[in-house]
Amino acid sequence: MTVCVAALCGNMIFGAADQMLTAGDIQFQPSRPKINRLTTSIVAMTSGDAAFQAEVLAELSKEISLRLQDENVGWLEVREIAYAYSRHRSLLRNKRIEEQILVPLGLDYPAYLANQSSLAPNLVNDIAKEMLAFQVPYCTTIICGVDDFGAHLYKVLDGDVICSDQIGFAAIGSGSRHAESDFMLAAHSRFDSMSDTLFRTYAAKRRAELAPGVGERTDFFMIGSEPGSFQYLNNEILETLNKEYDKLVRDEKKALAKAHAGIQNYVDELARRNEEDGRSATTDQASADRASSRRSTEEEGP
Repeated sequence: MTVCVAALCGNMIFGAADQMLTAGDIQFQPSRPKINRLTTSIVAMTSGDAAFQAEVLAELSKEISLRLQDENVGWLEVREIAYAYSRHRSLLRNKRIEEQILVPLGLDYPAYLANQSSLAPNLVNDIAKEMLAFQVPYCTTIICGVDDFGAHLYKVLDGDVICSDQIGFAAIGSGSRHAESDFMLAAHSRFDSMSDTLFRTYAAKRRAELAPGVGERTDFFMIGSEPGSFQYLNNEILETLNKEYDKLVRDEKKALAKAHAGIQNYVDELARRNEEDGRSATTDQASADRASSRRSTEEEGP
């Protein structure tokens, strides 16, 4: 239960998230962001089971740290980090499969693969079915950042990596539909201005607060057009965004009330016209009936 949103603006990225964390059946808002800095240019924004996400990100961070120790390594690519995240998720799933399915049988992965031919076929089939059906906590993640090839935006949906560069925005969590609808309603494009994208990203997060489980606290960041430029937006900017958003909501309510009043007036006018037309038709029919009656009397004669 959360929301994380990110949007491209040229070679820049704006992102926002609430602070609601989910661990099993527990939800709370600790004073820590769910925006995880992987490098000074790339971040991971997480949704889903916080404990499992922490395991995946810990392994991913280890790999990134080892790679950055190599002086010959330049700026890491956003794409490869997104796929590395998916790979570590799969490795952790395999580790849990081994611990919960194979170890109780006195096996591990190497022993299981090496001894399949000597195991009873029914046992092999049962183990394979359990392994295929094994579920880890459902998690979704946004991996976004800037590398030597520009700004990039990826979503990892339970292990599946999706590039959102062409769409220009991404949202995950229980409030994702609200946030995405706001971007779509605005016809957002990565070629929109910085001011539009800045406000649109903030507004999308605020709209998402209508969804159950989305927290009201907001962490907001930007990554500039050059690698190494990650920064959180300061309180002054957030207060200004909040003020303008509240004004927008008030104006929308006034416009909606005005539209409702206009439609009500139109409906009342239609009803009035129909009533007048009904009276006119009744009068015309009565006149016609009287004229017909007179003609009938005259034709009958004395």
